[in-house]
Amino acid sequence: MSFNFDVLLAMFFAGTSIALYVHTLGFPEVSAYFPQRILIFILVLSVLWGIESWRKKEGASVTLSIKPVIIFVLSAIYLAIIPRLGYVVSTFIYTSASMAVLGVRRITTIAAISVGASAVIFILFAYVLGVPLPRFPFSL
Repeated sequence: MSFNFDVLLAMFFAGTSIALYVHTLGFPEVSAYFPQRILIFILVLSVLWGIESWRKKEGASVTLSIKPVIIFVLSAIYLAIIPRLGYVVSTFIYTSASMAVLGVRRITTIAAISVGASAVIFILFAYVLGVPLPRFPFSL
């Protein structure tokens, strides 16, 4: 019996999506709308990926890479520091670190994209959508 690693990963992502969706049921309706839609999308893609992988005769070859693990750990740290450092500072740090892990080496590119992404998303949420984001604890 061959082992299909893709099916296992698809099941993991589907299960994680369901667990996170259940967690969002405690959010206010306005705050839960976007995360719930994203989680449904991830669930559907995971199920489709699992079905496609299940139909394959052979399992996918498994090559272990440390980069996804590092990105996962960075994401967990990012979620933990947002309340302490605020959205803009946390996102700048997370984006910069993620880009470095993914192989971007030019400091100017990392800085420009990190500042740009933080600013655009902050402006989009704070001013266009009117949804406040966590601010730096010492801001006025």
